[in-house]
Amino acid sequence: MKKNILFLIGAMRTGGAEHVIYNLCNNFKDKYNITLVVTELTNADYVPDVNIVEIPELRKGKRIIIGLWKLRKLKKELKIDTSVSFLLKYNIYNYLSKYKDKVIISVRNYITANGNMYSKKFIFLYKKIIKKVDLIVNVSKSVMEDQVVNFKSKKEKNIVIPNFCETEYINKQKKEKLPKEHESLFKGDTIISSGRYAYQKGQWHLIRAFKKVVEENKNAKLILTGRGPLKDYYETLVKDLKLEKNVYILDYVDNVYRYMYHSKIYLLNSFYEGMPNVLLEAMACNLPIIATDSPGGSKEILSKNNCLNSYVNEVTLADYGILIPTCDRIQYTAKDPLTKEEEQIATSILMLLQDKKLYKKYQKLSEERIKDFEKEKIIKMWDKIL
Repeated sequence: MKKNILFLIGAMRTGGAEHVIYNLCNNFKDKYNITLVVTELTNADYVPDVNIVEIPELRKGKRIIIGLWKLRKLKKELKIDTSVSFLLKYNIYNYLSKYKDKVIISVRNYITANGNMYSKKFIFLYKKIIKKVDLIVNVSKSVMEDQVVNFKSKKEKNIVIPNFCETEYINKQKKEKLPKEHESLFKGDTIISSGRYAYQKGQWHLIRAFKKVVEENKNAKLILTGRGPLKDYYETLVKDLKLEKNVYILDYVDNVYRYMYHSKIYLLNSFYEGMPNVLLEAMACNLPIIATDSPGGSKEILSKNNCLNSYVNEVTLADYGILIPTCDRIQYTAKDPLTKEEEQIATSILMLLQDKKLYKKYQKLSEERIKDFEKEKIIKMWDKIL
């Protein structure tokens, strides 16, 4: 008899956690009876081929109690054996709706580095429920350290399962033709960074740093793809810096892999992460990587013997990519001078563009490193705990 598995998350829009759930649902749909519970399916970017149930009351507000009642009732009716949730809020809801199911929560970010993203109420509840859930799946070693050290979670309840990369799928997608209106963006040295236009990703530091890159390489271009609340700020910054011919703020694009494939470098400038899917995807597209050594899993992807308790303070040539210091998070204007960290962003980009030997070295290392995140190996780790 097949096990009944429930996955729980919010809206299935662009995001690393949403992408992972999408992949897990599709990979386990033949082996298990899979139900995906979401708060909203409208305008979803990822829609797996499984039973999907919407519980909009779980979004926020006074109707959350009704949503929890509906979720618990659903678990009872479907005789759910194991329920797996992603992201802090839904991890709390998963435990609070427990019936007879095994409750597994998946932690995708270095939570204590999130600043004021979560309310004190949610953090208080989270500290309570992590002592009672059956298992905590952390996306990286540093995220697990955050759970054990900062949240006092029992070490024996924690495991690490990294993200996997759909390399075979990406290899097909990346060779599709670009839209005609975007072909010209890749004539020259194009750097790409994709992700939500949100505070966590810190793309404004990258835009400001690119002014220095263009001063030395007039053919350099920066492409950002995504959606989010900071888009207007970025467009204003580009205009004020007079970078309209070099920096392009695109909306969310279908099949971002073809954009990566036609670029020269991938750069991630986040303030914190869990284990960024996008670095793996960029590696699968044969790109050398530059990433901030911020709390989370970027260093674990780019280094063999990473030290979780220390961070780089200068441009560092790591085993599989270049690590740079994390920026200060201050939202500057075009008139403000570049910070030391922004200068280092520019230095790392120019280093790769000017040193062809170094460029080819990291391009080859990306091809090697991605093999450690093959789907089959990591799917087995998930299968073992469901």
